[in-house]
Amino acid sequence: MMRDDTKLLEEIRDLLDSINTREESKELLSDSNEIIQRAQKRSNDALDKIGSSFDRIHDKLFTFNNILIAAFLGLSKYPSEDPIFDLWSVFLPILNLFFLIGLEKMQMEIYRHGSLEMKWGEEDRRKYGKMIRHQNLRSLLAILTTLGIFFYLFVKVILY
Repeated sequence: MMRDDTKLLEEIRDLLDSINTREESKELLSDSNEIIQRAQKRSNDALDKIGSSFDRIHDKLFTFNNILIAAFLGLSKYPSEDPIFDLWSVFLPILNLFFLIGLEKMQMEIYRHGSLEMKWGEEDRRKYGKMIRHQNLRSLLAILTTLGIFFYLFVKVILY
């Protein structure tokens, strides 16, 4: 009888050990899932911040470019007898404005493509990465062209 009780107690202990192991595994899996979800949330937040940073940079470029348009227009009439700029030079910031508008349209396309992420395949993921890389280069080009037009204005005024 004692032997049966000992065997039964050992079986109960083994069952409890396996239950404890399963519970520990569930806890570890739950912890892992929570860590993965937090990492995904941070990743999504970072992507949102990158998008909003692009938007803020583009907004500032639009504003600065509009100031450049006004400056070129004003300086094409000042002084009245020998203006600093010819009127045609106002087309430089106007062309840059069209480039900035195109840049915003491309940014919207990236957002539109990104909104369908749940339906993406591998090719769509590659396309999204390519779109982001190209947008980075276009944004850098927009910054450089806007600064180039500003420096052109600055040099012309200084040398006048």
